[in-house]
Amino acid sequence: LLAYSLSLLSSTIGSATVFLLVSRNRCSKSFDRYKNNEIISLIIEETHTSPLKIAVLVRFLALPSGLKDYLLVLAQCAFYPYMLSALMSHGVFSLCLTLVGLGIQKFEFAIEDSRSWSQKSRAEKFSLVLLLCTAVFTLLVVFWVGVWARRKIRLRRLAREIARSRQEDSLDEKCDVSTNENRSI
Repeated sequence: LLAYSLSLLSSTIGSATVFLLVSRNRCSKSFDRYKNNEIISLIIEETHTSPLKIAVLVRFLALPSGLKDYLLVLAQCAFYPYMLSALMSHGVFSLCLTLVGLGIQKFEFAIEDSRSWSQKSRAEKFSLVLLLCTAVFTLLVVFWVGVWARRKIRLRRLAREIARSRQEDSLDEKCDVSTNENRSI
């Protein structure tokens, strides 16, 4: 319990520190060149509409924790959704790592464990099941984010094409009007 608490506390303090440092120092100059990327601009746009959903989705992506913290801050995620998502993800991953650490007492034991499932302790069984569930959940989140992002990107591209075609149509109409005026003169 102490190891879990320390792990959760330290990772949450680390995330809060990243939030405060990056948001106060306006480190977004290096981020400006990536704002044209469709996925980054989609994350920024969706962070304003539903910050907690995006923060949780980004947290469970298979990216380094520092990158996730930095990305959410630069996407201008508010502090409370940012910290709530940090507590959720750090809580799950800290629990997994703590249970794995409890189950592994010696390095040789971890490598050459030939015991059957019925011979393993409850903590070992629980840590394995929790680790597998976390892996499956992470893969589902990655898949869902991919499907969601592709759909949103397609909609944005379609909206841009519609706006571009409307703009071209209005230019064509202006050209037609001006040529008709020139003919009448």
